[in-house]
Amino acid sequence: MSIELQQETDTPSLGLEEREAALLAERSGWLFRPSASLLNDPDLTPPIPFGLPEIDTALGGGLRAGLHLLVGFQHNGKTQLLLRLLHENRDKPMILFSPDEDAEQVMFKLISLVTETPLTEILGMSASWKRGIITEWFPLLAIDDEKRSKYDMITYIQEAEQFWQQKVKMCAYDYMGYLASSRGEDFGGSMQKAANVAKDLARDTRIPWLMLHQANRSASKGGQLSASSLSYGGEQQAVTILTVRRPQPSDPSMTTRDQMQEEHQPLLTVGMIKNKQTYNYLDGKWQGHEVQYAITKESGLVRPIKPGDLLLSGIRDVRPGGYR
Repeated sequence: MSIELQQETDTPSLGLEEREAALLAERSGWLFRPSASLLNDPDLTPPIPFGLPEIDTALGGGLRAGLHLLVGFQHNGKTQLLLRLLHENRDKPMILFSPDEDAEQVMFKLISLVTETPLTEILGMSASWKRGIITEWFPLLAIDDEKRSKYDMITYIQEAEQFWQQKVKMCAYDYMGYLASSRGEDFGGSMQKAANVAKDLARDTRIPWLMLHQANRSASKGGQLSASSLSYGGEQQAVTILTVRRPQPSDPSMTTRDQMQEEHQPLLTVGMIKNKQTYNYLDGKWQGHEVQYAITKESGLVRPIKPGDLLLSGIRDVRPGGYR
């Protein structure tokens, strides 16, 4: 191989790695790739942190190339944790594919996050003011709310890189169910295909992909989520799986103490049920592999818990129908 490389390139003074890259550039249609060329340079693909110490420590600094799932029930905090990630990495070119929510609505949430302005007030603000906030705080974030094919998403990434003249560092997708096909297939089989498409996207682009994914309805809404809580897809394909859950007022298991805590300081519980990236898990301060974080009331920003956020122990823990 090295003899052929030396004969076919005009730069014999280059090292083996550079000469291999030169030959591969000439033969871009080849399926064959040397194994060493598949390794990502950490300087070119830095980890994407959440800015939440326990999660980032377990991940070895943050999300790296591969498919990552963020699982939870509807309105249980998935989007809030995703927005925290976008907020923490404002200096990196990133793309959010959001077929589940209008791009303008996502931007309203981001504006609320950085200005601590309630969403009800942002609706009435001028477009120029909103545009200024997004341009200042998220200059390298693209939000696409169209439902696109795998090919079109890769094309979108390539066009974004041409526009920014920088490589995209991470993509997020809300949510994985939109990759599923509904053409005469059962739901389980369709979701498995969606998970395979998600993994292909991560493999083809060689960057982190964070996919939001709904927990299935049969899972216990009050308890810790597990791999069996996933809606048939992604547990095999994902490198890591994070779970999120929040107490819901409609949940009959919600106690008086839970309600008082939500009024005092809303909380978000984050778990980790798979981590092939480092094989480390969260230093659980709650139970199992779970950690609690606070949600800032004014902006919705997920943050570490501060002194005074948690109610004092000893408060009666009562649920409808009697004592707990």
